[in-house]
Amino acid sequence: MKTIHKYEVPMPPATLKLDLPEGSNILSLRYVQMDKGLFMWAEVPAGLKVAKETREFRAFKTGDGIPEHDVYIATAIDQHQPEVYHLYEVITIAE
Repeated sequence: MKTIHKYEVPMPPATLKLDLPEGSNILSLRYVQMDKGLFMWAEVPAGLKVAKETREFRAFKTGDGIPEHDVYIATAIDQHQPEVYHLYEVITIAE
């Protein structure tokens, strides 16, 4: 069984770290006018025995520099301001 959870994404340049069940999929990113904020929805496996993993996400504005290894997930548009946000998963490469 699966469920869908909603998470608030901080405005750039802050990041969001979540302990998500392994196998979770990020479904979408939206700018919610009523809350004046970014939110993402994730499909997560249901159950108490599912192992968790820490994942980190960051929103970037159009024109921001994005680290080479970060992975694109989704884009959201603020319909009342000239802003577009792009959600990436932060990938840390060990050196």
